Amino acid sequence: MPCRKNWTEHWFVLRPSYLEYYTSEDLMEIKGIVALGGNCTVESLPDKDRICALLIKSSDTSFEMSGSDKTKKKEWLQAIQKCIQIQKLGLLPPQRQAREKRRQQRELQKVTEDQVTELMRQLQANNESKQRELEALKKMHLEMEEQVAQKSFELQHFLHRVKDLEKVLEDERWARDEQDMRKSLIRLLEERALQRAEVKQMQLQQQRALSQSQAHRKILETQLRDMERQLQEAMQQLEKLKGQNHGADQQNQDVSQRLKRAVIKNLKNKVAIHGLMRLIQPGQKGPLMITNWGPAAFTEAELELRKKFWQESINWSATAE
Repeated sequence: MPCRKNWTEHWFVLRPSYLEYYTSEDLMEIKGIVALGGNCTVESLPDKDRICALLIKSSDTSFEMSGSDKTKKKEWLQAIQKCIQIQKLGLLPPQRQAREKRRQQRELQKVTEDQVTELMRQLQANNESKQRELEALKKMHLEMEEQVAQKSFELQHFLHRVKDLEKVLEDERWARDEQDMRKSLIRLLEERALQRAEVKQMQLQQQRALSQSQAHRKILETQLRDMERQLQEAMQQLEKLKGQNHGADQQNQDVSQRLKRAVIKNLKNKVAIHGLMRLIQPGQKGPLMITNWGPAAFTEAELELRKKFWQESINWSATAE
């Protein structure tokens, strides 16, 4: 790009903070440097004679440059303005920004990689820990299954044992019940035999008592007939005495006394005969009479019979008197 100062052709190299220009295209010999500070400006000059000129102003100098065409002029203008703007804002040059950005990206990538590595390590550690826990759980599960199987086997064995014991106890209970029933049956048979013996003995006693009672009855009947005969004779004698206008009083009283004694004796004999004629029985089925001293010693029928005999004796006594 030519410079208006001497309109000498130079070759410029734009740096982030300055502008270098050389005398030859090989850039071997540097001619000078134009600082692009915060007080520099660059502007486009009107195109005259088809010279695409630019003006760079600084605090101590100014340069006019001309591009090969308008496109190059515009590119140089924008590039120089950007460098001046970066210097004013205190920003880094684009190359340094790119390097800084790449450095930050590398650091960020390194940090990210470190974080990812750490995360992977933690995940790996957690995974290994989970694997160990899973293996421990599997082992525990297998042990528990083995224990459950063992307990199940022991339970089945215990249940079989309990069933066998229950069967043995049931057999023993049946045997004991059978033995108790046999003993009860033997005792019942013995009691029945004893009862039969007692009944037989009682029957024998009743037979003997009945025989004795019949013999005694015959004796009493004989005595009763004699007493009745004597009573009849006494009555006849009494009637005879009454027919003789009542005779002597002393004789009458004697006869009355004999008659009364005879009636009383006759009554006693009848009661004895009726009492001895009854068989010995197991017990009175009819209702018993209850007195102030407890159950009566005779039944109501016996009482009525005794009342009848007593009334007859009274009547006989009254008649005799």
